Amino acid sequence: MKKSLLITQFLLFNILFGDVYSDRFLVYIANSITDFKIYRSNGRTNLDELNDEMDKIGAISISQWLPNARPTDRDGDIYLNRYFVIHLESINTDIYSLAKRALQLDCIHSSETMPVFKTTYVPNDPLWNSQYGLPLIQANLAYDFWDIDGGEIPGQMDDGEIVVAVIDDALDWDHPDLVDNLWQNLGEDADGDGVVIVQSGSTWIFDPDDEDGIDNDEDGYVDNFIGWDVQSNDNDPIHPDASYGHGTNVAGCVSASTNNNTSIASVGWSVKIMAFRCSNNPDYITTGWEGILTAAQMGANVINCSWGSFSGGNQSIINAAYNSYGSIIVASSGNGGDNGNTNFDLHYPSGLENVISVSAIGTNDNFSCWATAGETVDLCAPGENIRTTSVGGGTVNVWGTSFSSPMTAGAVALLWSKYPSAPKEWIEEIIIGSTDEFSDMYGSCQGNSLEGMLGSGRLNIYNAILFADSLLSPSLLIEEINYLNDSDGDGVFNPGEQVRVKLVIGNEEGVADAENVVATISSEDDRIAILDNTITFENTIG
Repeated sequence: MKKSLLITQFLLFNILFGDVYSDRFLVYIANSITDFKIYRSNGRTNLDELNDEMDKIGAISISQWLPNARPTDRDGDIYLNRYFVIHLESINTDIYSLAKRALQLDCIHSSETMPVFKTTYVPNDPLWNSQYGLPLIQANLAYDFWDIDGGEIPGQMDDGEIVVAVIDDALDWDHPDLVDNLWQNLGEDADGDGVVIVQSGSTWIFDPDDEDGIDNDEDGYVDNFIGWDVQSNDNDPIHPDASYGHGTNVAGCVSASTNNNTSIASVGWSVKIMAFRCSNNPDYITTGWEGILTAAQMGANVINCSWGSFSGGNQSIINAAYNSYGSIIVASSGNGGDNGNTNFDLHYPSGLENVISVSAIGTNDNFSCWATAGETVDLCAPGENIRTTSVGGGTVNVWGTSFSSPMTAGAVALLWSKYPSAPKEWIEEIIIGSTDEFSDMYGSCQGNSLEGMLGSGRLNIYNAILFADSLLSPSLLIEEINYLNDSDGDGVFNPGEQVRVKLVIGNEEGVADAENVVATISSEDDRIAILDNTITFENTIG
């Protein structure tokens, strides 16, 4: 497990697609009521008890929920034609309480709120159906937190951007499904036209008007328009040799342009990619540690390292990137031993503190006993048969923790783009703490137990945003009720007595502060007259 964070597995009990209707709720008329009628003229029924309750709560009508249900449509003693919807005159912010009140009526067998079911957004990228990993981490549900049809774009912010550095062998940065999400360093935009790359024919090039040989943004790197070639110490991270394709594969998992009718989708949707070349051999990353520091210096919010080794590791570089520059580092846990089987050896940089270590699960949400596991693994993500971008503008299917790591990095970036003011530690804890468990977490590989060796579970970006939202909303509860001015002191409210009620309202620890809290008191007993039904509270701290 991650050593620098206190990780909690959060249990999320939420209706899958969100909210409930606040102007209606569902009731089941008890089977003992043999002659139930609705009068269309006034929206009332032949049951005085129900009519009185509808009057009290401001209901305007009641209608059959399933008008096509037949008397024979049933589930045991539940007859579908006995479900009815009570419609309110206006929105009620406490619809749950109204539904609960109805249960007190003799004529009501059950009562419940009615969820608002939404369709999940499916991007128009033609290869979506070949990307099992995105629905598995519930990215399609997460997209619904943005009003995409209304013009909102996942990953984009009103001010600024979240940038993921891909520390790898090279990057084919003019790939048609990557170039639109490429980070552009406008600190080096010498001509001030808002771009540092331009299209020349069918290819993309650096804006010639910006290539002035000056470190305009004074970050220590000259004309670093989109990242850096650490290996050759120049500003172009592309490599002419197509065999340097690993970084291009990784970048597509982070943030291939999504919903652009092109190729594949990604969890990051539109978060930005900072490109790096850190290799002089397509099979090795030779300047990865230097790349981590360079990316942090250039302002990368998230740094992905889909590489590593079972020996060595520089904690100081990680700590500098994490503590001094505020970057979140995500790294692959490793692809097991030389024999193709899972091993449990420390892997670097993923095994270091201040690094999110990601192992891989397969197409069936299973652990296939080839990836590295261990106590330093924080979570898992899809890493088998992953469709992603490839050198030359195409796509390819790939395997490895090299691709579960960038999927996680993209999810981290997407979450951070929604809560840009959140500290990095909070983002990390939400991502790791909102995962889904899967059965293989408690299995074994080659006779070795996996329990505690695969982190908190499988990445779930929908759960992460859902849980983050819940933490940013107040959760109020009544902690104490005191009754004052009981004139005869007998503890009983007798006819004619006036009583003051003192409420102590609390807010659950760890959630957002509540401001301008107003409580309204009501009574179901008509004999009680409430003289002042509104109480205003000072802000309550979560």
